[in-house]
Amino acid sequence: MELEKSLSIRQERTELIRKATRWEKVERIPHFSMFQLWQVFDSDTHCTLSEAMKDYDLMERIVREHQERYNFDFLVNTGVRNPFLVYEALECKSYNIDDDNEAINHVDQWYCEHDELEEMAADYWKFIWEKGMAKKYEWWTDPERSFDIIQNAINARNEYFAFVGKISKVCKEEYGLPSYCRPVMPPMIPIENIFSYVRGFKGMALDMRREPTKLDALLDTLADMNFHPALEGIKKLEPGMDMSVCWDFATTMLCQNFMNLKQWDKYYWPLFKQFIDVIESKAMTFSIFTEGAIMRFKDYFNDYKKGTLTFMLEMDDPFEFRKEFPKCAILGGMDNVLLGGGTKEECLNLAKRLCEELGGEGGYLMTQTKIGTFRADGKRENVLAVSEFVQNYRC
Repeated sequence: MELEKSLSIRQERTELIRKATRWEKVERIPHFSMFQLWQVFDSDTHCTLSEAMKDYDLMERIVREHQERYNFDFLVNTGVRNPFLVYEALECKSYNIDDDNEAINHVDQWYCEHDELEEMAADYWKFIWEKGMAKKYEWWTDPERSFDIIQNAINARNEYFAFVGKISKVCKEEYGLPSYCRPVMPPMIPIENIFSYVRGFKGMALDMRREPTKLDALLDTLADMNFHPALEGIKKLEPGMDMSVCWDFATTMLCQNFMNLKQWDKYYWPLFKQFIDVIESKAMTFSIFTEGAIMRFKDYFNDYKKGTLTFMLEMDDPFEFRKEFPKCAILGGMDNVLLGGGTKEECLNLAKRLCEELGGEGGYLMTQTKIGTFRADGKRENVLAVSEFVQNYRC
């Protein structure tokens, strides 16, 4: 595709997505690909996960196939989600590829014990350097090995970033795919940091229940290190939407699934509300991927102006969500179970219902209900049928 035509299509897609998120009537429903590893299983290369993860040229071919076959308006995954060669260079034992079962696994582990939370809070980076990294990597304290491993990891990281730059350019200049959000790091909710990088699921769950004051100290440190400075940076931005991207900001919610409402009120909502309040005050937009379910938190989000929030749904029923979150746009709805195990007619019936009931007046963008990770998350004939229907459906 010629560059000028690609950039024109990119702008058209961005404007279409922006209109849908602002609840403006659209001529057609934007269609996103949430497929991740499924791209590998669907590829005509017939390669294994290991082969795809370790060969950037092969991964580029897989991504190109995926977009050329289905012509999505946006690819959530462009082959960069799993930088396995970097982890491999670091001899990371918590991240592995299982070709026999066609899965990538990450072991839930932590690099700080409960009784060390206050020590970590007192000097976060000192703790990470002296204790955290030593728990994560067996070679960290071995001077005879550590230098070479770190240098190899730096080289692997540079190769990975080169691929990120290349595939991003391909998506923009050859396929006319837009950028998801501004290139600005959003404030990270500290408890999500604890969950993802410090204590893992089991550790975080224990910390909230056992001597929570130890957890509180570290959360305060993380808020001062990251959340508050990042939020102050957003406050300094000029009001208004960045029309060159789909949303102004985006985030993923994970650990709300393991909290009761009392814990949510303490650990999550106060800071998250500050972030959303600033976005609304700036007349900007916010995309929130809710891994798991969000329906029980409806009372927290319904006061925001229509057009501020878009929820990417995973487990929540989109039709029920529309009733309970009437001011929030929806990204989701296409059932992976149906795409992988249903008939073409069943898939088309659901696609038609989603477009007709949710998309007529804006506020709806279609994608799959799950990150397409396994072979059973879709069948080519079903995905093709839905893609062709959405591209030709007119509101």
